[in-house]
Amino acid sequence: MVGNRGFRHPGIKVVCLTALALTLTLLAPIVQSLSVSASVSVGANPSWAAYDSSKKEVFVSNANSSSVSVIADSSNTVTATVTVGSSPYGVTYDSGKGEVFVTNADSKSVSVISDSSNKVVATVGVGSDPSVEAYDYGKGEVFVTNYYSSSVSVISDSSNKVVATVSVKGDPWGAAYDPNMKEVFVTDEVTNTVSVISDSSNTIVATVSVGTTPKAAVYDSYKKELFVANFGSNTVSVISDSSNAVVATIHVGTNPRGLVYDYGKGEIFVVNSGSGTVSVISDSDNKVIATVVVGKTPKGATYDSGMGEVFVANSGSGTVSVIPDSTTVSSTAKSSVTTQSSSTTTPAPLSNVGIEAAAIIVVVAVIIVLVVYFVPRRRSRRPAPAKSTTPPAAGPAVPPAAASPATAGSFCPKCGVFQAEGRKFCTKCGTSLS
Repeated sequence: MVGNRGFRHPGIKVVCLTALALTLTLLAPIVQSLSVSASVSVGANPSWAAYDSSKKEVFVSNANSSSVSVIADSSNTVTATVTVGSSPYGVTYDSGKGEVFVTNADSKSVSVISDSSNKVVATVGVGSDPSVEAYDYGKGEVFVTNYYSSSVSVISDSSNKVVATVSVKGDPWGAAYDPNMKEVFVTDEVTNTVSVISDSSNTIVATVSVGTTPKAAVYDSYKKELFVANFGSNTVSVISDSSNAVVATIHVGTNPRGLVYDYGKGEIFVVNSGSGTVSVISDSDNKVIATVVVGKTPKGATYDSGMGEVFVANSGSGTVSVIPDSTTVSSTAKSSVTTQSSSTTTPAPLSNVGIEAAAIIVVVAVIIVLVVYFVPRRRSRRPAPAKSTTPPAAGPAVPPAAASPATAGSFCPKCGVFQAEGRKFCTKCGTSLS
């Protein structure tokens, strides 16, 4: 058969095998499921985390130990423990100064840790129950939400002093810096809104309504959007920074609290405290593409751009879960993180959209190859006409053509057979010819 004979050709085998291998390679990132690759024991009630891109370390606040654990991302082991104030919670990394700012809820202060010595170099007094910070690398300032003071303290990293206090409504909790608009977004659990603060004037320029009990917020620099975890609604609100309006609402796990942006994949990792999971959202379509089971009562998380991993603080387990995002971050992407103070440009994430399209093309090509070379084909033949069983219609008999005489003679008057000249009787019937 044509198909089987064609496949015996070595070139056809190479084409088929190459196409199949390419398809599997392209589809692998799509079907691959995320999972925890390591679990690191830290202090009591770990709550928040921040990645230090310069030292390649992760700083984790331990609320019930009044300490911060320092994890080396190369070994996933604790290399140092730093004593801070009472009930430490929020943690943020200041890339301009090489320092880590930690809020101490019960001490009404912020501890400043030098990453070169892992020691506290300053303590800054702020409002009541400071919760979470956001680092504004454009201004070299740290914005601290004061939950019970209904305010936001602005700390200059050059002097480690409060240079401004912004009054907000309700109980401010989460904060995120938007370098595109030069604004800080602050969540409020009481009014279920997000206040937008201009860092040039330290005043509120907009208020956005979101879900119930909004907690953490994170900025997606590629899409220029803010993602807000709504603890009471089990949703995530997506805010466009150009319009300060909610453009999407995404359902996630139970009691989402923490958020982190993975620019290597273009994904948002949402920490669900109530379900002990992390929901992974693709920012290309705002849909949950994976759910990862982590430790008990996870709260905060941070993205390690050097290793392409997400570190999740599990307050109920006293551990930190490490989730690889299966991405190798380019040197260009890494440099954009470590030099935030000089550039606000973030490289495009490695989206799965192009991979899916390429995989579909290859799959179609493989199907065509299989049809052409594996499915047997038969040459078409014109069917022979059916034999008729009806006898032909009778017609007048046609007498046989008389043979032309070769020599002189005459025909028999009885049977009509030609007789040579000189014969007296017919050679067939014997009739007299005279």
